[in-house]
Amino acid sequence: MPSLKKFLGQNFLNNPRILEMESRLASIEGQDIIEIGAGDGRLSRAILQKNPKSLILIEKDARFAELLEIGFSGDSRVAVKCMDFLDFKGSCDNVFGNVPYYISSKILFHLAAIRFKTAVIMLQKEFVDKIFAQEGTKEFGRLSMMAGLYFGVTRAFTVGRGNFMPMPKHDSAVIVLTRRKIKTDPVRDELINLLFQQKKKTIGNSVKLLLRHYEMESAYPQAAEKCLQKGIDFHQHFHKQTAAEILELAGILRKELKI
Repeated sequence: MPSLKKFLGQNFLNNPRILEMESRLASIEGQDIIEIGAGDGRLSRAILQKNPKSLILIEKDARFAELLEIGFSGDSRVAVKCMDFLDFKGSCDNVFGNVPYYISSKILFHLAAIRFKTAVIMLQKEFVDKIFAQEGTKEFGRLSMMAGLYFGVTRAFTVGRGNFMPMPKHDSAVIVLTRRKIKTDPVRDELINLLFQQKKKTIGNSVKLLLRHYEMESAYPQAAEKCLQKGIDFHQHFHKQTAAEILELAGILRKELKI
């Protein structure tokens, strides 16, 4: 097996029982499946035992992609793509992945941009804790809100760090994402991003930055008036707003400013 590259976050799960548990968390038989970061194919084999219609293995490391090509060359259900998952633009029924920790946020947000039913993803436990942070707590952030917006999220089980080779510094957790029927919206998503980047500033400050991005700064007074009519004061600090109010704000900006 090729040597593991730390900068790619390559830590392989070496407990067959946990691989089997993962593969049971979403429907596989007769389904089109994608696996993110297939590595040497150990989770892939557990998936194939459940007879998918097709299995696309996405692997960024060319050395492991070649290993997968050789290992599954006799299985017509398997297609290996040597690429970054962040460049993938297709669709599937379900997704599996023990993803590199260093790009967890990017992978989660990219999942929101593709069509699928269910995703079974293993992530660093501390990262998963942020996803499940409750509104109104200091831990609640952009990740918590975006995950809740686009997915129904279930925590499946925790995986101790001793189950990996090489052993990472932190435990992991497996979550199940169910894609909600909501489309990505650049205006809404960028507003959420700006608000959480500037949590100690006013809502109006983030709206100004958003309008500047769309070269519509002159529309600020109109936006402020429309939002105030809905009970959203641009002079208030962001941390006083609920998730529902943030989504309402985004909707008003989209409707009134036609951006």
